[in-house]
Amino acid sequence: MTMSRMVPVAAALVLACLVSCRKEVVVEKVDPLVAAIEAQRGVKALKRCSTFSSGYQATGMGVNKRFKIQKAKFFHQVGTSRLEHVIAYGDLVVLVGGPDRCWRKQGQVVIPCDSVQREHATRLGRLLEASWLWPLKERKEYQVKPETRQHDGKTYDGLSVSFGGQVMGTLLIDPKTSLVMGLTTRTTLLGKTGELVVMFTRLEKVKGIQIATKREYSFAGEPYLTEELIGVMCEKPDQKRIDRPAQVESGHVQLKHKGSSSLACAKIKGPLSGIDAALEKVRGYLAKVELPPVGPPFLVHHRAPPQVKRPAGYVTGVCLPVGREAWVKPKSLWKGEFYLYDDEGDEVLAAFGTGGPAKATAELPGLLRKGAKERGRKRNKESLIQILHMYRPDIPAGEQVSEMHAVLN
Repeated sequence: MTMSRMVPVAAALVLACLVSCRKEVVVEKVDPLVAAIEAQRGVKALKRCSTFSSGYQATGMGVNKRFKIQKAKFFHQVGTSRLEHVIAYGDLVVLVGGPDRCWRKQGQVVIPCDSVQREHATRLGRLLEASWLWPLKERKEYQVKPETRQHDGKTYDGLSVSFGGQVMGTLLIDPKTSLVMGLTTRTTLLGKTGELVVMFTRLEKVKGIQIATKREYSFAGEPYLTEELIGVMCEKPDQKRIDRPAQVESGHVQLKHKGSSSLACAKIKGPLSGIDAALEKVRGYLAKVELPPVGPPFLVHHRAPPQVKRPAGYVTGVCLPVGREAWVKPKSLWKGEFYLYDDEGDEVLAAFGTGGPAKATAELPGLLRKGAKERGRKRNKESLIQILHMYRPDIPAGEQVSEMHAVLN
């Protein structure tokens, strides 16, 4: 073989070797959890500000449109949040929600969540805890599974989050920035079960990490709530802020200033055994005239102890609080079986007692009379107002707390 024929043959052999001997390049897929932690400068940086306090405001939308909170205080401790705000009725309300902790304190009364509220608080709390990422690395109860998720026309690197083997929901991670941008879960709100989507629509840098300071909620495909944090300040954990406090003592009496409220009522005569039926009528009527209740049941005692000795002589308004817009509805709506009662803001003497409504109605007026005398005051002739803070089937009558108000001269 001549030299001229050997060169191309050799070249062909070299090329064949290069093709066949070339190592296959394997592109490893980046773990979205690892990438998300690195995007936030690591576990230590995330831990440094996962407990914080801030101002807070929220506005409801859709079926939740009458919900509004302004100038509130917010405290966050991974997985659990505490919100403090003053309601229209004048009481300071504290809301605590998260895994294993779900309660509300209105004024002096501590009200536990029901089973549906606890389940919702647990699922959402676990996912919000997971959104800080470091618990997914350090708590063995958590398991994650990568998946691709679509939302609003955008593709996310999803992380399906389970706790103790139970699926909680999914974190939505931006594939470009590796930042957590939201979460989804299936839950029950306002008596309806559906998908809750929480999108982190504003991130602000605090202590070197990005914190979601605006969250937009949608539920069952409809806008539900927007909430904003103002002035985030990193803090140390404080267990006392999220632990449930002691219940108000039965027999406690105090002076307080209350705000005004509008009550939609139906009147019953005689013993208070007719409360349940009257409440159902009021709820049904409010649904018909599109006025959702905004708080627990009230009793307006038009005739009650001590003036009336026997339950057969009671005259009681069974009421639910509604918004001030009730007064601009046609007056014809409030003639006949249903009426509006304006509970005006004033200084009142408040008495607290445990037991069902009948027991509290019999006992609390005496406490108010004694309390007024001790303060050198007299009760005027206005109707007594009783708030049934815990009038729920899941709370035994012996644990229910009522609060009764008397206006003093």
